[in-house]
Amino acid sequence: MTAAGRGTLVLGILAATVLLLLGGPPRAEPLGAPLPARSCEVPVELPGEGVLCLEAEEARRRGVRAGDVLSGDGRTRMAPERIELLGAAVDLNAAAVEEVAALPGVGPRLAERIVAARPFRAIDELRSVPGVGAKRFAAIAPRVILGGGPPVED
Repeated sequence: MTAAGRGTLVLGILAATVLLLLGGPPRAEPLGAPLPARSCEVPVELPGEGVLCLEAEEARRRGVRAGDVLSGDGRTRMAPERIELLGAAVDLNAAAVEEVAALPGVGPRLAERIVAARPFRAIDELRSVPGVGAKRFAAIAPRVILGGGPPVED
């Protein structure tokens, strides 16, 4: 080993010893509790701009519901997967079969039965649809609403 190499090694050992004696490297302050996630009452999509969060009153005034895509061509719906990701409520009386099928524990066949059982006057009426037991109802109920508007085409 050369003299320069020995000097570098000695300096490294010395620096490590000093750090150990002083309590190690400086520690970052703890971050604390995470901030609560901001909820989006009525997520709607503006093409080319992204998702816009509306308050319920503003959505009623505009005549839109969670999961709508607002464009100059009229109103369509977001993809069912996107609606699920945003946690947007699904309107049992207006949602397309594909949107109902994206609810937790609901597949295409059950979604067809749910759509065929419309209109619902209360969310509890969903329990009368064959295939919706207590467990499945508990998973679906928090994600659905009852509106009276006509179905929106995808």
